[in-house]
Amino acid sequence: MRRALAAASATAMAGAALVVGGAGAASAEPLTVSGTTAAVAGNYMSYERTVSNSAPVYGDVVTISGKIQRHGWANTATLTSMRNLHPECFKYVPNSASWTV
Repeated sequence: MRRALAAASATAMAGAALVVGGAGAASAEPLTVSGTTAAVAGNYMSYERTVSNSAPVYGDVVTISGKIQRHGWANTATLTSMRNLHPECFKYVPNSASWTV
């Protein structure tokens, strides 16, 4: 479960990094990546990761948001931890993270 979520996060951030690396078109379009984990007895989790600006330039503030949903009737699909993977050129803005359940 953790590997799947980390892979999805890395995919979203790698996609954003590729768009930044190939900058040329000035665009403020968001970039969203989504997917699901493997189903266990009909229970699974879906995830969505969005970067607010798909082509940021140095100095832009970019918002990264994630949404995780559990589907099914049992607690077989649980989230025990989450890691935020992002390009090294991104700088965290202090006190800007929030978590909503």
